[in-house]
Amino acid sequence: MQHTYSNTIHNKKVAVLGPYPPPLGGVSVHVKRVIHKLEQQKNTVRLFNTVVEYRYRFLPFYLIKVLFFLVKFKPDYVYYHTLYLSNSLRELQLLIFLKKVFKYKLVLVEHDCRHMYKRSVFFKVRFQKLLPSLNQLVLIGNSTYTSYIDNTFMLPKNSSVEVAFLPPNIKRESFIVSTYPNNLFSFLKNHSPLLLANAFQLSLLNGKDLYGLDACIDVMQQLVSVFPNVGLVFTLAQVGDEQHYNKMLARIHKHNLEKHIFIMHGQKELWPLFKRVDLFVRPTLSDGESVSIQEALYFKVPVVASNVVPRPPQAMLFDSNNDTDFFMQVKKNLQAQFFN
Repeated sequence: MQHTYSNTIHNKKVAVLGPYPPPLGGVSVHVKRVIHKLEQQKNTVRLFNTVVEYRYRFLPFYLIKVLFFLVKFKPDYVYYHTLYLSNSLRELQLLIFLKKVFKYKLVLVEHDCRHMYKRSVFFKVRFQKLLPSLNQLVLIGNSTYTSYIDNTFMLPKNSSVEVAFLPPNIKRESFIVSTYPNNLFSFLKNHSPLLLANAFQLSLLNGKDLYGLDACIDVMQQLVSVFPNVGLVFTLAQVGDEQHYNKMLARIHKHNLEKHIFIMHGQKELWPLFKRVDLFVRPTLSDGESVSIQEALYFKVPVVASNVVPRPPQAMLFDSNNDTDFFMQVKKNLQAQFFN
């Protein structure tokens, strides 16, 4: 899979409806990088941030904002990135209606591999009727494509399955690094090997840690006996479930891992850290097309990831139902790097 849907757009007026950092997340980072790419291709791009524009309150006023945004800009293309949010079907209906008026091309970029399983029958029936009105449907990742097939959607001919990843803007590295806390650099200097993991926020899936911070703590407990100076940087954009977070802090303290685990909080881009670590781990219980994995591989950092969804062939997978397997795959990778 490749990213192709924005490749041929040059010298056009492009409206992008979607999230934009902050907060940082897979979708918002993708939107940011697509906008940068489109601008490099001499397009005039305008963003309508669907997350901050009062989506959950005063829906008629929100839709009026969308209307005036498009009336004022008169785009040639509209890219819509937030079908997974509440009230999105009405928004998509409006975009399709206005498409007939302004004659723009409408592209739906679908990022979420989970939300279709939770949608009502009404939503699915209505959405199926809207699909032929799109100029293109872009499904990000095989897991998102599978979610459409599992929910018996008839995909239009103008559909594609693409990756979420676009290379970062390397020119911003110094600025991004300047946003990191000073004690992080001391931690990086004093630990080897170094592991990296991340989460947008801590949350539970069926009572279990979705992003696997608990699994990372367990692995670190075992790794210390093999690599006495091992370190893990876990980046957390926002805490999320505070009760679970406090349990994880207590777990770190219980196993005397405070000196081995650094949790970096805040809305900070992750990719410069790939140049400073030895292994990226992704022990998620569910996942989409992980931008973080793609970034790690782009910077030639080995990846150990759960097998909950198809992963890139370069990634080393472990059985998500087997805690021991996670440790063994991490240990195997690090031993190959440091003992051979």
